[in-house]
Amino acid sequence: MKRNEKETNDLFRIIFLVLSASILALLVILFFKLKSGIQGIIVGAIAVAVLIYWFIEINRILRENRASPLSGHELFYDFFEDEEGITVLVKMPGQFNEVEVKISGENLEIKGDGKLLHRLQIPKEVKLKEKSYVKGVLQVRLQKMVKSGRKISAYKV
Repeated sequence: MKRNEKETNDLFRIIFLVLSASILALLVILFFKLKSGIQGIIVGAIAVAVLIYWFIEINRILRENRASPLSGHELFYDFFEDEEGITVLVKMPGQFNEVEVKISGENLEIKGDGKLLHRLQIPKEVKLKEKSYVKGVLQVRLQKMVKSGRKISAYKV
């Protein structure tokens, strides 16, 4: 979707929310005014203020969820081990301009644009040989320093 179309859709959505809130507000005020005079107007105005706040918060939450491709997503990864080393393939949620990979103790740390941090447990006796990130897939090649019979496992931070 083009940027102008997205802005137009957002504008229509905001106008619709404002009109809906206004109509609902008038109905609430009218109901309370008919019910109990000036006290009804005050209670109706409070109810309208709460409804407007609620609409604004819902809109903000929906915007944040749309902006963050990571919410609710998990990394999909797999390890391939051969005699020389370990290859780790990671399907990253969303697109990242910068992906950092480093070894910290027994963990392979994967960072993406400051939005993503994931640690995978790896054997101690490996070093980072090479990495590549293309079209949402990270490939990391780890070189074995010492032969290890240890199983590879992973956990999420």
